[in-house]
Amino acid sequence: MKRDKLLNIVRFARTFIARSLPFIVIALITGVMVIMYVRKNPNVLGIATMQPSQAPVTELEGLLTELAHFMVLPSDEQPALATVSDVEKVRTQSFFKAAKNGDKVLLYGKSKKAILYRPSERKVIEVGYLAASGSATTKDITASESATPGN
Repeated sequence: MKRDKLLNIVRFARTFIARSLPFIVIALITGVMVIMYVRKNPNVLGIATMQPSQAPVTELEGLLTELAHFMVLPSDEQPALATVSDVEKVRTQSFFKAAKNGDKVLLYGKSKKAILYRPSERKVIEVGYLAASGSATTKDITASESATPGN
């Protein structure tokens, strides 16, 4: 009696494996094909990729490319780039009231525009105009990085 039960269990297992194995193989092959297709065409899932030849050469160029999607930028000049490294030092200025450490400031001298951009959220936080007489320099905003206009 025990032996018959054991034989029935073994037969059931063999039958189950024999019937389900083709479905498992088909599922694996389909999965591999889908992965290969998505790797070749990532835009199918809405994943944007940049080819190495399309990658921005500098941080400034990358920021300008991102900002160009949100607003029209002055095209006749290269902005100075600064990073907010200590928000408490600039918090007293109304332009920086919503600033956070790590925000980027683009200063357009000829157009007298300043743009506060938060790359982590991909948001323009503030746009303002530079004062004609002695505005804040990039040294007041950051100690780590700045670019000079026209370079």
